[in-house]
Amino acid sequence: MLNPSTLDPLSLPSLPLEQRSQLPTSPCIYFAIDSRGVVQCIGGTGNLQKRWLQHHRYKQLKNLGSISVAYLSVDKPALLREIEDALIAWFNPPLNGSAVVGEIRRVSLCLEEDLKEKLERLAKARKRSLSNLIETCMEEIAKQAEKSGELEGEGDRPQGKKKD
Repeated sequence: MLNPSTLDPLSLPSLPLEQRSQLPTSPCIYFAIDSRGVVQCIGGTGNLQKRWLQHHRYKQLKNLGSISVAYLSVDKPALLREIEDALIAWFNPPLNGSAVVGEIRRVSLCLEEDLKEKLERLAKARKRSLSNLIETCMEEIAKQAEKSGELEGEGDRPQGKKKD
């Protein structure tokens, strides 16, 4: 078993958060580390790249700025949880066990099969999950609508005009 007191996360291989699509696809323990060298969160996963392409704390960490993802390969995936728990207990990262800021809510989306297949191919080409690709597209549409005034509140519309 790994002794947490002998592990220096700053000495592990790492990539900037923005390069998460280049992370290995193997089982790993990961450390999200800020620019001051503070471990913000720790986790374990069977596929590091896939985990970070759809991580629930991605936006929260991105907003902190200059985050890197360091990782420790684990040869026995069955030990991931035990190692993760020991490292969380040792390092006590601030985000583990805390509420997710700006938590994402799940919505259902109905797509024609042809469109779904195209979007899945595009997501794969961009090394994103389908959910992340659709979220990114929707954010862009919402920004454009805000900029054009399309998202004005109901009270801001002239009387007698209703939105279709």
